[in-house]
Amino acid sequence: MLSEASVVNEKPVGVAPVKPKFHQPKLEKNVAMDYIPDEAKRKLHDAATDDDGGPPEKAAKLSRKERKKLFAGQNKNRPRPTSFARDKKPCPSIKCVTVDDEWVDCRYTGCAFLHDVKKYMDMKPSDIDDRCHVFYERGFCPSGLACRYGQCHIRETDGKNLINKDLQGKYKTEKNGIPEHLINSLRKRKHDFSKCEEVLKLYQENKDSFVDSARDADVKRVPWKSKPLYLAPLTTVGNLPFRRICKEFGADITCGEMALAKSLLNGRPDEWVLTKRHPTEDFFGVQICGSTANVLTKCVQVLVENLELDFIDLNMGCPIDAIYAQGAGSGLMRRKNVVEQVVRTSKRIVGPSFPITLKMRTGLTSEKRIAHELISSAKEWGVDMITLHGRSRTQRYKNNADWDYIEECALKADPLPVFGNGDVLSFEDAPVKRFYGSEPSATSGMMIGRGALIKPWLFREIKEQRHWDISAQERLDIVKKYANYGLEHWGSDDQGVDRTRRFLLEWLSFLHRYIPVGLLEVLPQKINERPPPYFGRSDLETLLSSPLCSDWVCFFSGASEEKKSKMAKVHVSNVTVLDNPSPFVNPLQFQVTFDCIEDLPEDLEWKLIYVGSAESENYDQVLDTVYVGPVPEGRHMFVFQADAPDTGKIPAEDIVGVTVILLTCSYNGQEFVRVGYYVNNEYADAELKENPPAVICFDKLQRNILASDPRVTRFKINWGPSKDAERVGAESSSKDSTSASLKGGIVSCEVPLMEDDDDDEEDTPFLPRERMDRVIECSQMEEGQLTPGCKFVDESGQIKARFSKDDCISMEQ
Repeated sequence: MLSEASVVNEKPVGVAPVKPKFHQPKLEKNVAMDYIPDEAKRKLHDAATDDDGGPPEKAAKLSRKERKKLFAGQNKNRPRPTSFARDKKPCPSIKCVTVDDEWVDCRYTGCAFLHDVKKYMDMKPSDIDDRCHVFYERGFCPSGLACRYGQCHIRETDGKNLINKDLQGKYKTEKNGIPEHLINSLRKRKHDFSKCEEVLKLYQENKDSFVDSARDADVKRVPWKSKPLYLAPLTTVGNLPFRRICKEFGADITCGEMALAKSLLNGRPDEWVLTKRHPTEDFFGVQICGSTANVLTKCVQVLVENLELDFIDLNMGCPIDAIYAQGAGSGLMRRKNVVEQVVRTSKRIVGPSFPITLKMRTGLTSEKRIAHELISSAKEWGVDMITLHGRSRTQRYKNNADWDYIEECALKADPLPVFGNGDVLSFEDAPVKRFYGSEPSATSGMMIGRGALIKPWLFREIKEQRHWDISAQERLDIVKKYANYGLEHWGSDDQGVDRTRRFLLEWLSFLHRYIPVGLLEVLPQKINERPPPYFGRSDLETLLSSPLCSDWVCFFSGASEEKKSKMAKVHVSNVTVLDNPSPFVNPLQFQVTFDCIEDLPEDLEWKLIYVGSAESENYDQVLDTVYVGPVPEGRHMFVFQADAPDTGKIPAEDIVGVTVILLTCSYNGQEFVRVGYYVNNEYADAELKENPPAVICFDKLQRNILASDPRVTRFKINWGPSKDAERVGAESSSKDSTSASLKGGIVSCEVPLMEDDDDDEEDTPFLPRERMDRVIECSQMEEGQLTPGCKFVDESGQIKARFSKDDCISMEQ
C-alpha cells in the first residue's frame, strides 16, 4: 500500500500522469534470455537449479533487487563487437573501383583480404534492400562491393561501382577527416610538440607571466547568449547521426562525444573519429578528457592545428569511477591547479580568440558544493564559457538538478557566460521559463542531454514555446532518418550496418521513454517520472513505447533467420476475467487481448480447461475450444465464453475447494502459452460454509477466480508453416504436471509488437462462420482504442460479425 506521503494529486510519486483510459494492466517484463550476458545467464541458472533444477527462465529465487542488478548498466558485460574475417572481405584495392577507373593490384604483399571479385560476389550475403541511401544521397557509395544495398550501384558484369557525378558534386562531405600522416606521426611519437613543451616549461618557470594575458586581450568574443540551446556531448549516443537530427530541430551548439586525450595523442583512429563534424553543424566543438596538463595541452594543440573547430571543451564532470580514479573528469574539480595550467597554457598556444570552455558539476558530493569557488577562479584564467550540471558526482541522475544553485553561480561568474544543465524536457520547465520569461536569467543558455535523447524535437518546442503532439509516424520517420544518417556515417557494408543497428538500439533505450502529449492528464512530462504501462492512440504509438530490447531488435533492426523461427509471433498482452465472482453454474467469460506481429496463415486454437481433480487428468474438462484464423498482423480482442463444468464428471470431494482453470493457445497443434488461475469454489452463505450439506447444492455455490494472480507459462515452438512441427524446449504437456507448471511458470506479459493498420488492404477472413462456437463478442483494436464490434450470438441464436472498418468479413449462421 502507498502511504499518504507518497501520493501527490492521487497518483504515485515518480509515475507520469497518463490518462486512465490508456492504461494497461500492470505487467512484469519477461526476461529475453537471448539478449543478456552469459555471466548473468549463469547466475540465473544457478539460482534456479540450486532449488528445483529448473531452467534459467524459472530463476525466481533471486530477489527483485538481485535480478535487476544482473541486467543493470548500459554497457555492462557488453559482448565484443562482431569480428569480420579478413579473408571474407574485399581488399580496398578492388572494393571501390568505379566504372571510370582501371583495376589495380594490391600494393601489400601477404594481404589477408579477398582479391577475387567473382568469388566475393558469389559468397556475399543477399542484399538487405535494393535501394542504397548512400548512393542516392551522395552519388557514390564508398562501401562499393561490400555494400549490403549494392544492387543499384554495382555493375553485374565486372563488379565496378557506378557513380552519379551530378549528385556527387552537390554532396557535402563530413569534415575533420583523419589524415593518415597525422596518425602515423602520433603513433611513432614524431609529431612536433615543441611549441607546447616550450609553453609548459615557461609556465613552470614563470607562472606570473601568464596572468591576465588572455583575460585582458582585446579579442572578439563568441556571443554565447545568441546560441542558447547546446546539445550535450553524450558518450556513445551523442554520435554524428544523432547530432544531425538535433541540428534539424534547432540545436544551436553541438559538441562531439567525450574523447580521451591520451588516446588521441596515441593516434587511435577509433578516438579520432569522435571529432568528425557534419557540414550542418555550424558551431561545433570537441570535448576532451585527461588528467595531466602535459597531455591535455598537447591535445589542444594537435586538435586546433588539424581540425575545423569552434571551441574545445575540457571535461570536469564525468562521474565514471575509472575516469575519476585517474584524476580526470570530475576528478579535476579537486585539482584546481592542473585546470588553471591547462587553460592558461592552451590559451597561449592557440591564441586568446579561440574559445576554451569547461563543463563541471556542483561538486563531488551533494553535501559540499565547490563549483562556485572554481567558477570565481576560472574568470581569471581566460575561460570563455562554463557549463554547470546541477548535480554532484555521487548524485549521478538521482534527485532533481539544482537550478537555483546554477543561477547563483551564474551571478558570481558574470560577465563569464554560464550554461545550465539538467532535467530540461519541456519549454515549461522552470529554467526554460526563466530564460525566456520576463525576468532575466543569469545563465546564458542551457545544455540539453537526456531531454534531447528522449525527444530530439525538444529544441523546436523551446524555440516555438509550444507542446508538439508529434504523431507516431513522424517519430518513426525520425528513426528512419537516423538509420540513413548512420549508413552515411558508418558505411553500408556489414560493419556499417552492424554499427548503425547498435547505436540505434542505444538511442532507443531513451527514445521509448517519451510519452505522447495527448496521453497525459497533466502537462508537461517530467524527466524523472516513469510512465505506467500504457496503450498508445495507434498500434505504432504503442510499439514505440516498448521498453524491451528484443522488440527493438525485431522491429527496427531485424532478427536473424534462426531467431525469427523461434520468436513468438503472438503475444497475449492481457486477459480479463469477466463476471467474477459469480455463481458456480454461470458461464465463464474471459476477455482476451493478443497481438500478432506478422500474418499467420493457420488458425490459433484457444482452449479453456477445468481441472476437476489434482489426482488424475481423467477428470479434466475442455469446456470449450475456439479457432481463430487466419490472423492478420495487429492487435485483436475477443470475449471467450464457456459453459460451467459438468458437475457429473467431477469427484464430489473435489467440487468444493480450490482448483485450477487453464486458458491455452496453440498453433499448428503446438501449445505456446498457458495462463492458469486458481479457483475457489465455496458456499456464499455463511451458515452453509460452517455446516456444508451432505448433498452439494450447486445453486448455492459461488465461484471466485483469483484474477489478480495469473500464472503464465510460455513455450518455444516452431512458427513455420509445417503443421507437424515439434515444440522446441517445451515442458511436458501431461496433465499430471499441471500443478507444477502452474506454480513454477513465469508470471510475464510482454509489451506488444504492432504496426499501424492499413486501410487499403483487402478484406481478410478472421473468424470463419463454421469455426465459431461460444465466442460472444469480438472487436478490432483500431487507432489504439477498443472499437466495439458486434455480437456473434444474438438473442435469436444468429451469429453475425464484422470488425470495424474493413478488417474482417461478415458471417451468418
